[in-house]
Amino acid sequence: MQVSVGLFCSLTGLFLGLFCLTLVHHAGTGSVQLSPLIPLGVLYLKSHGSGGIGQIWDSHHDEFSEFICSFGVKKILEIGAGHGKLAQRLVAAHLDVRC
Repeated sequence: MQVSVGLFCSLTGLFLGLFCLTLVHHAGTGSVQLSPLIPLGVLYLKSHGSGGIGQIWDSHHDEFSEFICSFGVKKILEIGAGHGKLAQRLVAAHLDVRC
């Protein structure tokens, strides 16, 4: 499936560009990934504390970690999320987490 994605900076309202991306489904894992990936220079243009600040994000990490644990997984690899809040919750649940 092809989609067009417009990227905006939430802090400045600056339009960063329009990207035509393809969603690729990996049947073996069930995961969906963008292809090609958004250029890292655009994706990480400026940090704005996403996922690390506020009660809504704390609630999200609590609920998401409970969701992950509900599948009985034992090992997790977390990529990104430099604040590590989700990984901390999963470690507290005694899962083997690699960041």
